[in-house]
Amino acid sequence: MSRSRSQQRAILAAWLVLVLLLFNAWTLSRPWLFVADPLFTWRKGPLVKESCPYSSFHAARYLWPAVALMLDGYLLAMLGWWRLQRRWTKGLARRLTPWVAAAAMLGVLGGAEIGVRAAIHRFQFNQYHPDPELYWFNRPNLRDQSDDTDRVPHSTNSWGFRGAEEIGPREEGELRVFIVGDSSTFGLGVPDPAVFGQVMRRRLERATGRKVTIIDTASPGHTSYQGWLLWERYAPVFHPDLLVWAFNNDSCLDMIAEKDRLDRPRAIVALQRVLYHSDLYLMAEEVALDFLRRADRERFERTYPSGESGWVKRISFEDYEDYLARFQRSAVERCAWPVFVRMPLNRRSIRQHEIYNTSFDDTYRDYLTRDFCAGEGRVCLDAERRFDQLTEPGLFLTDHLFHPSIRGHELLGEWLAELVLERGLTAPPSPSCTREP
Repeated sequence: MSRSRSQQRAILAAWLVLVLLLFNAWTLSRPWLFVADPLFTWRKGPLVKESCPYSSFHAARYLWPAVALMLDGYLLAMLGWWRLQRRWTKGLARRLTPWVAAAAMLGVLGGAEIGVRAAIHRFQFNQYHPDPELYWFNRPNLRDQSDDTDRVPHSTNSWGFRGAEEIGPREEGELRVFIVGDSSTFGLGVPDPAVFGQVMRRRLERATGRKVTIIDTASPGHTSYQGWLLWERYAPVFHPDLLVWAFNNDSCLDMIAEKDRLDRPRAIVALQRVLYHSDLYLMAEEVALDFLRRADRERFERTYPSGESGWVKRISFEDYEDYLARFQRSAVERCAWPVFVRMPLNRRSIRQHEIYNTSFDDTYRDYLTRDFCAGEGRVCLDAERRFDQLTEPGLFLTDHLFHPSIRGHELLGEWLAELVLERGLTAPPSPSCTREP
């Protein structure tokens, strides 16, 4: 017996509902059936932390529910259109259907983007945001932000630089200090007014009577690679008088060297600058990369059964030498004094001894102070030696290998200001230098 048209529609609707339920069940189970492995993302850096919404750990947990809701919304929208168009002429409905389909797709994509952003802001908003060139940088316009990566409140300005102060037009006699560095320089666990850049600013203002502006581009996990990109990006904008270089991470171990991981064609970077404004895209990219990396992991485990033998320095020693020379040369060319800081290590921390052996290479640190700084006109501060000479306790955060405490940052800021004043670095490095307005 043949079924009526209404029965056929009911059966079709039932099948559609069943397919949607099965797809939703499969999609919502994906985050829990496949746990992403961050091995080929980063060994070190804020984006691998489970507290970060852009980590491998969380990307799938945000993406797959969003995909399920997107498909549900799209199919329901098209089903509603199918029922509505029955009242119209077939020719008009046929012409409008592609436009309705496109509008429905844009609508569900926009809705998913808003939903993902709302979830991140509600549950996992943190200091860092992916960057197509730097891999990550500080979010702009943070005010007293505190999260699992740093429980001490801190702020950033509209550029993402440490501190809430904005950088206005250069004033007459103003001294500008550009800082590049990692978490030690950023001041992990240290409030905004206590980081060494601000201590340095207050001391120089008292001594010179000039306005001093700190442009603190430090970000936890960065190396000289990111520092160089930040200098190249912002030095032409702010025309600094001093450059302070202060890194600990260059010799740390990782799966891939920094420049090999991040050096991509300019067209790709330009496209990603647009796409990286979408949190939905960032989740989808991470999930796709996790899938592709599984083959890399299997190949790595066959090649390096013990695991550790496959690590490489984030910055090779040859590149480390090159970056130091680049910073020195570029700063002088831009009429800025470069100052290099050998940041302190808490070598007395027995608990961190294994991390020190695998992550920090004294070849790098000794080259900075013994060889590079011996060059004519090069200015260096060996903060590690000065810390080692002190018997004062509490110079580092408790159980931290290389994060100075508030007192440690106070000393660093005072020493840097003294060095600047003693060496006369408040004047241009060359009489021919002219400052941009």
